[in-house]
Amino acid sequence: MPSVVSKKRHVDEDDDDSEHDQDHDSSPQVSSPPSSASASSKRARVVEKRNSRPNGFAHRASTVDKDGDEEMDGEQEEGDGDESVDLKGKALPPTDIDAEEEEEEEEEEGELLDENYEITPDEHEYQAGSIVRIKLVNFVTYTSAELRPGPSLNMIIGPNGTGKSTIVCAICLGLGWAPIHLGRAKEVSEFVKHGFQEGFVEIELQGREGKQNPVIKRKIIRENNGSTYYLNGRATTHAAIQKLTKGFNIQVDNLCQFLPQDRVDAFAKLPDSQRLIETERAAGGPEMYDYHKKLIGLWKDVAGEKQILKSDKLTLQQLEARQAVLQQDVDRLRERQEVMANIELLEKMKPYIKYRESRAASAEAKENVKIVEAELKNLKAASGPAMERPKLKRKYKEVIQKVLEDRQTVLEEKQGRINNQKIKVIPQLEEKIRDVEKEIKAEHTKEEKRKDQVRDLRRRVENTKKKLEVGPPEVDVQFYNDKMSEKGRAIRALQQQMDDIQAESEPIKRNGTNISSQIQREKADLQRLESVAGQRETILRDQLGQPGRETFQAWQWYQAHRDEFEQEIFPPPVLCCSVKDPRAVDAIESLIRGCNTAFLCQNTNDYERFTREVIGVAGHPGLGLANITIKDFSRSHAPNLESQSVPFTKERLVELGFAGVALDFIDAPNPVLNMLCHESYVHRTPMSAREFIATDNQRCEAAGLSTWIAGRTIYQFQSRYGASTTKVVNIRPARIYKTQQVDQNKKREKERKISELEYQLNELKSDLQKRRDNHKELMAEHDEAKAERVKISQEKSSKQDALNKFNRLKAEFSNLEDKLKEAVNAGFDYQATVDDLEAKLDTLGMKRAQAAIDFAELVGEQVDFHNSLIQLRLRFIEAASDEMLLNAKNEHITRRIAEIEDQLGDVRKRAKELRSQAYKDRDVMTAIFEEASEEDRQKIANLPREKTVADVEDDIETERARLDLIHEGNPNAIKQYEDRKVQIDNLRTKIANLEGTLEKQNTAIREVQEVWEPELDALITKISTAFSKEFRKIGCAGEVRVFKSDEGFDKWAAEILVKFREGEKFQVLDNYRQSGGERAVTTVFYLMALQSMAKSPFRVVDEINQGMDPRNERAVHHRMVNIACQEHTSQYFLITPKLLNDLMYHPRMKVHCIYSGEWVYDVVMDPERYLQTGRRLKASKGKAINGRSRRSESAAITANGEEPSEEEEEEEEEEEEEEEE
Repeated sequence: MPSVVSKKRHVDEDDDDSEHDQDHDSSPQVSSPPSSASASSKRARVVEKRNSRPNGFAHRASTVDKDGDEEMDGEQEEGDGDESVDLKGKALPPTDIDAEEEEEEEEEEGELLDENYEITPDEHEYQAGSIVRIKLVNFVTYTSAELRPGPSLNMIIGPNGTGKSTIVCAICLGLGWAPIHLGRAKEVSEFVKHGFQEGFVEIELQGREGKQNPVIKRKIIRENNGSTYYLNGRATTHAAIQKLTKGFNIQVDNLCQFLPQDRVDAFAKLPDSQRLIETERAAGGPEMYDYHKKLIGLWKDVAGEKQILKSDKLTLQQLEARQAVLQQDVDRLRERQEVMANIELLEKMKPYIKYRESRAASAEAKENVKIVEAELKNLKAASGPAMERPKLKRKYKEVIQKVLEDRQTVLEEKQGRINNQKIKVIPQLEEKIRDVEKEIKAEHTKEEKRKDQVRDLRRRVENTKKKLEVGPPEVDVQFYNDKMSEKGRAIRALQQQMDDIQAESEPIKRNGTNISSQIQREKADLQRLESVAGQRETILRDQLGQPGRETFQAWQWYQAHRDEFEQEIFPPPVLCCSVKDPRAVDAIESLIRGCNTAFLCQNTNDYERFTREVIGVAGHPGLGLANITIKDFSRSHAPNLESQSVPFTKERLVELGFAGVALDFIDAPNPVLNMLCHESYVHRTPMSAREFIATDNQRCEAAGLSTWIAGRTIYQFQSRYGASTTKVVNIRPARIYKTQQVDQNKKREKERKISELEYQLNELKSDLQKRRDNHKELMAEHDEAKAERVKISQEKSSKQDALNKFNRLKAEFSNLEDKLKEAVNAGFDYQATVDDLEAKLDTLGMKRAQAAIDFAELVGEQVDFHNSLIQLRLRFIEAASDEMLLNAKNEHITRRIAEIEDQLGDVRKRAKELRSQAYKDRDVMTAIFEEASEEDRQKIANLPREKTVADVEDDIETERARLDLIHEGNPNAIKQYEDRKVQIDNLRTKIANLEGTLEKQNTAIREVQEVWEPELDALITKISTAFSKEFRKIGCAGEVRVFKSDEGFDKWAAEILVKFREGEKFQVLDNYRQSGGERAVTTVFYLMALQSMAKSPFRVVDEINQGMDPRNERAVHHRMVNIACQEHTSQYFLITPKLLNDLMYHPRMKVHCIYSGEWVYDVVMDPERYLQTGRRLKASKGKAINGRSRRSESAAITANGEEPSEEEEEEEEEEEEEEEE
């Protein structure tokens, strides 16, 4: 189990056997730092020892002096002179740096540690926000570990794979940042140690002065990929943690402050503009970064408005050009409109002239009427006497006619009375006589019937009397009532028993129905269990948590709506995939577990529709399922399975010991297999049923495999910066695809449950049948009792009917006697009634005779009156003849009067028509006047009196002829002209406003830029000075400058220019021009240049020295130690798996050694004894080392002062190792 142990060492020169304390941790394995830093330390050794003050360190060094003489106590004096000694102890030729710079650098670097150096604990205080303690539990490779870093430079060393970079991951995740800033796993749950469900990281930060140290804890839960946060032991939110870290200016998301192993290369790829922003955040403070953001925002606004202004000005030019072209058409159209206006005015004049003419004609017609009326009046006055005589004769005739009419009326009345007497009075009397005769006959018939009735009643009375003499029948009603009551009680008792049985049967029936339904459900479950799909649906719904339940719900929804989609949507692999070989089930499930519940759409439209309905979008919540995964590869580089390419041939896989790739073992629809290729790389993951040994795995690595499966192990091979790691993952037993057969235990359980339910159902049926049989028997008894009761009731009714009949016979006898008496008495009135009727008949005969006499008298009067009427008619004819004669004499006068009257009618009619026409013309004129302008009204009112309609029509024709000579052109030209004029005016106003706004924004930009740019120039100049100085010390050149773009402040950039060889020009740092080592050196020097200006309380660099050559690595280490260990600088973490020999160490450094592995001993060697052993070995080989040092020095200053080649250095190192051995 890997662990992290920090140890402290106090050394006295005279006491090598000083006492020391050793804490025994439950899990850590510790090896002394000298063995990690160097197998044969020549210049520096560092040992950490745990004591009561865990943050303190003591460092002691053993060095080789300039002359090659080694002191046994490891001390060395600083060399002087023009020659310099390189970091390996070799002499270097003098450089062209002046003496002042050398003295400056020597002062900066400080002195090396000697054998007797001892530093007191916590001599260098922690800055606020720096890390005091890191605790890990079940995190990546650690079960439980704790690290207490120093306030200055912390060097974390150890072999590859021991968990150094895990410390970096812990810092990032523990302070609330996401895994994306590490460049490793995407999900935070993948950082939980294998075999555990949760883990946590606890980080203690240095608080501000007088404040408690904040302790941040992040618990990571594997199952739901969730995290919970705690601050000082209390639960809190992610936002609160971010606010706290932001308050300390901790910038894990800034590559200039936090550079993990997997993102070292990303620094060189970082765009220069982004590098400038990160530099501002790291060294410039929030004000500078805020100014930059504000300038970017202002510039974007200005750029957008400038673009709008440019577009508007271009549009204005185009509109003005079009307006000029349209001017001629507008002038021509306006002239045409003027002519049309004249025509319209002339048309308006015509109604006015028409009204004037019609009004004059109406006045003339009115005068004509008056003339004709006067003529008629005069004629009638002159012919008055002659015309009066026919009138008098006509009046005489009319008087006779009136008398004649009155006499005719009287004659008609007399005729009516004769007719009434003849038709009505006499016939009515005759009818009444006949009616009386009928009544007399009816009385005779009635008397005969009465006599017959009396004889019948007497006979019936005698018969009834004989029956009554027999006496009434005997009836015991109480006896029959008692028997019926007894039967009623029996019937009710039987009915109650049947009701009880029915009531008891209802719960049994309901229970039986429920059990039947339960049996059906269990059988359905058993049927689903016996099918793979059913098993899988059960697993999806019941065993995969909330995502599984929501996925199952979405699958059910799709099955009900599958016709609404263009193509089939495939269910998740958990429902449609199977493994061909049972031996591969565990491996396949481990490999594809990331997409077990993913739906697959075959086109974008179905993807968007399914997402909308299942997950929901704004305005359409859908099902609202948040834990659903939906895939669509229709637009990817491989939209179908045929597009996927397997990078290995089958022959090659067989050579490496594989049976095939994972794709060969999966049975599923091709689109689903294509998804598994995209998501889980099943087409690139070879599989073998047997476990591989180390040789097999090495062959796989050499063949370029990144992932393969052997037995129950998944191997993942990675190579970065020349270093390679292999991650080994044990395969868990499968849950989903483990078998294609029915789970027999579940099947037996279901069958047992079904059998129990069927037994219960049969018992209920048996009980219910017994109750039904009992009910049937009771029903038979019930029906029999009811029949007996009916029989008794019928017998009782029969006897009661006989008694009632006897009683009715008694009443009938009395009634018959009464009727007999009444019939006998009725005969006494017969003769009186007949006498009355005969007297009435005599009276009617006398009335009839009188009516005949009256009729004869009326006829005589009528003859006399008719004769006088004939005389009167002769007089009327005589008067009419005289009138006709007089009218013939006056005929010419009458005809002339009629002619004048006809003429008067015509004149009046004409006058009326002209008056009506004048009114109509007046209305038309009034309407036109109301719509006309004031100017047109004046023109119309001032028309000459002699102007006629014909004159106006001639003028209209003239204007129309003129109109025909003017070409119409574009009819919409004027509207377009006016509309465009409005557009031009609006656009000019808008341009003026935009120019004013731009002036204000440019002023705001200048104000901010005047503050920000000098600060930025000063910052970059300071960084460039420190950066250049570091490069000069390794014989190279570098500088940092600001690229000031005219295209916007977002294009301003921090350009890094470097030169690693003589005669080479400065080149901008990028991912292509420089080698990996050169990029690493540039990166670390740039970060070192930021160290003194860093605003963040700590910085992290992981394996920055990987890929560097030894010379650069030594120089970088030397400068990093001196810069990072200066006073008042921020905390620094340097992680590396290996170090060169004889490196420099500083008093403020703290070295953390991490060892892990199955061969690490539980008991760690005492560091003091380790150092004593080292001293004895050095003493025994002192002469050999001294000789070798002289040879090294001699070789270093040969060849005209040039530095030895790498081959010579390697040979020399091999000789040294042989001598040491």
